[in-house]
Amino acid sequence: MRLSTSSNIHGKCDGHDSFFGICDSIEACRRAGFGAIDLTLHTEAIGEGRLMKPDWRNWVAEVKEKLAEQEMTARQCHGVYFSNLKPWTPEIRVDYKERIRRCILAAGALGIPWMVTHPICGVHVKNMTEDEIIAKNIAFFGQFEPLMRQEGVGIALENTFIPHFDNGAMLARLADAFSSPLFGTCWDTGHANMVGSDQREDILALGDHLKCLHIADNGGKSDDHLAPYTGTVPWGVVLATLAESGFDGDFTLEVPKMTAHYPASMRDLILKYLVELGERMLRFV
Repeated sequence: MRLSTSSNIHGKCDGHDSFFGICDSIEACRRAGFGAIDLTLHTEAIGEGRLMKPDWRNWVAEVKEKLAEQEMTARQCHGVYFSNLKPWTPEIRVDYKERIRRCILAAGALGIPWMVTHPICGVHVKNMTEDEIIAKNIAFFGQFEPLMRQEGVGIALENTFIPHFDNGAMLARLADAFSSPLFGTCWDTGHANMVGSDQREDILALGDHLKCLHIADNGGKSDDHLAPYTGTVPWGVVLATLAESGFDGDFTLEVPKMTAHYPASMRDLILKYLVELGERMLRFV
């Protein structure tokens, strides 16, 4: 298992009036000691981000070049996801489809085998049965399978902190329903903590469907994206269960709040601390 972190860990810093892009983040994370990175494509696939501009393929080529230059690898990325609170209108579906398509194409060009995104949930599936919710997800995400096969990119659907994909059993049921090895799951320890998850039971329920991790902490009330041991996630249980599960993907710290509220001058120090913390945690898995 390799230590990794999300590229948005370097995205924003207090005391600095600019947004740090993915290429800058690759450099900063490599300088700190990370050898792998989870590229946050979501940020570039919303609004008028780089993936939605006419020259988006040139930007992807720049990112690929930067990864090679820094000898940094990426086995997962975070694709665009849609708000759980907005209505699922035909116009939204068309727009969202194109944004996901761009993320899959970018991941394929970058050689990233897994793209994390969120299942359709929240107000989109209000008053539906679990069978209907699963069918809705299959209908939407299943349409990308030919493109995924072409690009060599799988989709890992992530546990949420609202029903119905807030537990391992339901997430595994969704992955099973696709009947394709191109669909897997991502376990987010922070999301799980917000719903009082039995993390051992839920992680083991995912079985071979578990392809990606988002490692983060919080106090159980909001998705704070804090470093491990700064909240209430039971890390002893999580690490022991990952060891038991045989998971062999990246151990990805998704902790952007650890840098967002510090001055830019402290960013490198915090990133180095997170490398040390992550490497110590890996000793238990």
